[in-house]
Amino acid sequence: MLKIPRPDAQQLVGLHGFADTGETFQFVQAPLANRFELLFPDMRGHGDSSRLRESYYGAHSYFGDLIRFTGTVKKPYVLMGHSMGAAMAARFAGLYPDEISHLILLEGFSGISSEEEEIRRLRSFGDNLRKKRPEKVRILKTKREAELILGTVHEGLPPERISALAEYLAAPVEGGFVWKQDPEVKTGGIPIPFSPAFSRALWKRITCPVLFIYGERSHLLPGKRTNSSGSLDEILSHFQNLETHSLDSGHNPHHEKPEEVMQLLEAFFQKHPG
Repeated sequence: MLKIPRPDAQQLVGLHGFADTGETFQFVQAPLANRFELLFPDMRGHGDSSRLRESYYGAHSYFGDLIRFTGTVKKPYVLMGHSMGAAMAARFAGLYPDEISHLILLEGFSGISSEEEEIRRLRSFGDNLRKKRPEKVRILKTKREAELILGTVHEGLPPERISALAEYLAAPVEGGFVWKQDPEVKTGGIPIPFSPAFSRALWKRITCPVLFIYGERSHLLPGKRTNSSGSLDEILSHFQNLETHSLDSGHNPHHEKPEEVMQLLEAFFQKHPG
């Protein structure tokens, strides 16, 4: 977990996205640290967190970890999430609305998968679980190889930011580098999501100010993803006290447009100082 101590300040909990770590908020980290004490945990199976060998990864286990972790955080705190972390943060804020002062969501909504798609994903998980296979750990020969792969994921990101991300996402080992994510996160994650109706019931319970920032070019916006339905307007209609902004970016606005994200955050906190 990344922690930037500032005992006299309000705490901000940041939840990273899939395949990221707590340190991949790095491009907005410094200005946030001027205002808050930062707590950026690595979700299980990500970054420097422990690995599971007799259980499974998935949204429900991450959610349980978040409940336990926030039990140690000073109330009220700011909750911020990106992608998978934002989807979790929004549901959590509806479960514990009394302990969060501000909710910041960077992307995190991708429509509703059809029942057929959910069945396909669950069957694929089950079939994969029955296979006896050795643990697959991909060895990257050089850090440059990691940067090239990240460059295909984060198109348009300057080389220096790609290199900075690689520092936190690829760890040196004998013979090269490995991703700091348990391979089982991708191959062994049980795909049982929160139901759409339950998610909407939780979103309606959120009472704090909410800031939602999304990328206009994001491939995960509702309507862009195959085998999903629903619209962004419908999703956001279940939030009260909501402020929404779009940026000319893909799925990672805090990487592609960190200065603009921080301008929106500063304005948001000035508007809602409590």
